[in-house]
Amino acid sequence: MKPRKPSRERIARHKPIPRDSGMPIIARVALAVAVVGLGGVVLFAGQGGLKTIVTGIGSAFTGFVDTVTATPSPSPSPQIALTVPSLVAPEEPYTNQPTVDITGSVPLQFLGQDGLLVRLYVTPKDGQPSYVVEQSVVDRASFVFAGIELVEGPQEFTATLATSDENESDPSAPISFILDQAKPKITISSPKDNAIVNGKTATLKGKTQGRSTLLAHNTRNGATASSTAAADGTFEFPIALGAGSNPITIAATDPAGNEGAATLTIRKGSGKLAAALKASRYQFSRKSLPDPITLTLTVTDPDGRPVKGADVTFTLSVPGLETIVSDGTTDGNGRATLKTTIPKGAATGTGPITALVDAGDLGTVTARHAITITK
Repeated sequence: MKPRKPSRERIARHKPIPRDSGMPIIARVALAVAVVGLGGVVLFAGQGGLKTIVTGIGSAFTGFVDTVTATPSPSPSPQIALTVPSLVAPEEPYTNQPTVDITGSVPLQFLGQDGLLVRLYVTPKDGQPSYVVEQSVVDRASFVFAGIELVEGPQEFTATLATSDENESDPSAPISFILDQAKPKITISSPKDNAIVNGKTATLKGKTQGRSTLLAHNTRNGATASSTAAADGTFEFPIALGAGSNPITIAATDPAGNEGAATLTIRKGSGKLAAALKASRYQFSRKSLPDPITLTLTVTDPDGRPVKGADVTFTLSVPGLETIVSDGTTDGNGRATLKTTIPKGAATGTGPITALVDAGDLGTVTARHAITITK
């Protein structure tokens, strides 16, 4: 049956369903009179008055009935006492599909009723209900409205039962759909991009669309981790780190099925206070002395960040000469430098170079190297 759109008057309001008021009031009065009369017959029968009473009651009742039937009440036309249909709510109201199939059912007593229709109405956000489509109720309680178009955002659908004589039920309980075709945005609050993290894992924190499914992948070591955002969109979950740089991609799939992604890079820290010592040269010839030498020390904290203001003591032991000792402090880049000269008179052999670091609350650490004096 090709759906037909009801007239504006039909859609504007649902007509009340006429109800049968029962026995007319006049008929009720007549029945009461008859009962009273019958009581009188019983009461006076023993006194020989039965014939008189029956005759009197018969005449009165006949006249009463003649009066009633002379002005009959109009008989109401037969009406179907309609009850509302029901619609099946979706498991997930969010969708990125522009059309949906809406299913429902009608009460079994209406199956096969000629001229009975089920009508679908839609109410957009902050809008008024409007007619969508209708179909006949035939021999099955269930029905399907296929390919119903959605508008962006939330909307509610209701259904009614209607007869060919414009009798229409109240609307069903509403069901909701939300058309969402936007990719979910992912904001990572911690750690920041290119941050250095100490430890075997990093905890990813941020926000996206509520109830989105999250999947993180670390291309450095192949590690993956998953989670689900809370109703307000916040999330927090760990992922394993590998040595060095860790490029990580976080993908989010929102309840409607849209996908978004964000990336960041995390560098794994050493997990302890570290110091690296370098010398401008590690081998000298006795014949070429005196010769300059520069020692450079770099200090990093457990997260791999440079330590500023750490106290450093350099010790340079040259074979055959007095040990050279010098104090220094690391700069903003975590570096301390000693520039000195290896004088004449050194003996051939190998001597240690050390740098003792005191970084306060971060602890202490010692870096070592060696120089060699040749002939």
